[in-house]
Amino acid sequence: MEDCVKRIGELERLFSDNQYYGRGKDAFFIEEGIVPVMVSAPHAVKQFRDGKIKKADVYTGGIARYLHEVTGCHLICSGRYTENDPNYDQPGSNAYQDALLEYLNGRRIAALLDLHGVVKEREYAIELGTVPTLSEEDTSLHEYKFIADLLIGIFESGFKECSCEKKSVWKNKIFSAGNQNT
Repeated sequence: MEDCVKRIGELERLFSDNQYYGRGKDAFFIEEGIVPVMVSAPHAVKQFRDGKIKKADVYTGGIARYLHEVTGCHLICSGRYTENDPNYDQPGSNAYQDALLEYLNGRRIAALLDLHGVVKEREYAIELGTVPTLSEEDTSLHEYKFIADLLIGIFESGFKECSCEKKSVWKNKIFSAGNQNT
């Protein structure tokens, strides 16, 4: 576990440079994977929303890069600050979402995991947002509805060995992933 945490810290430096404004010339980057899962870290660096600069979701970029490294998943991450929010701004005015949609088109991706941080005041360690509606739960999972239960089981199992304070995994309680342009 210590090696994993150390490696995530090393991978996070790409985003933490320049006080989480990131480094490099590209606003985001995509890396090809070999398994049918796409991991996204849209707030790995600071972002701009509603007239103000918002804090980065610290370690989401490092975690996303680590998952790509150890599983071979596809990857998209914000790489440097721009004056938009990849999860909030309208498609067509949002290069991150546009590039993600173009990348996914024609590829067999079974799941998109969009990583976000959580403030320490929350009662949970992880929440899965699966875009439920009033008529049907987990609409974003299509025929792969088992994925949510699988992820919850994996996270809960991992937390058993973790010395972290918060270990509960929630689903669609606060953040259902049903917000604007998510």
